[in-house]
Amino acid sequence: MLKVKTQGWFRTAVPISEKDEAFRELASSEDLGRNAARLFGRDSSIRLTLNNLTCKLPADTERGKGTDFHQDTTQHMAFEANTMNIWIALDEVTPDMGAMQFYSGSHKLGNLGDLLNPATLESWEPRLAHSCTKTDPISLQPGDATVHTNLMIHGTGPNLTNRPRWSYIGMYLPADTRYTGADSFYTNGLELKPWSVIDHPSFPVIYEGNV
Repeated sequence: MLKVKTQGWFRTAVPISEKDEAFRELASSEDLGRNAARLFGRDSSIRLTLNNLTCKLPADTERGKGTDFHQDTTQHMAFEANTMNIWIALDEVTPDMGAMQFYSGSHKLGNLGDLLNPATLESWEPRLAHSCTKTDPISLQPGDATVHTNLMIHGTGPNLTNRPRWSYIGMYLPADTRYTGADSFYTNGLELKPWSVIDHPSFPVIYEGNV
């Protein structure tokens, strides 16, 4: 039986690779890890940190609402290095299905705090308008992907169709990333030592780089 965890904007099965061989091969793909290293800008080894099957339901349900624009820093503060989310469409995603949108260039602004607090996001809106461009909703075919770091501001509109929006999300980071000791549901209870390299079965190395 698949363990399903409900989050604010969608229903998500966590982690799908434990239950499905095809998703396990995808999540741990050496080619995917190599491409992640290339996008990070150095040929480091790469760790898998999570892999989720997500579903944004039609908007007439509670789980079909838009995803508030945010950075992922509230979840990823345990890591000193950037993390990278690879978001893969598993079915056609049209703009009216709650397709992904980004504030292009926002990853250069650093940690902007809790953007899910409307007052925080409002305080940054003049800077975002000056420094970034908000993309239109991105149409995707099955297998198409978007990639963003934890600092990239992203969100979606509601799913206005009668079809669920299915996607896979994998999160990756350089294997030499060190644990800061910060509170995080990713690392709490794993007995990691602050400032030590994150070396734990929960974060397997999927690609052995040269740096």
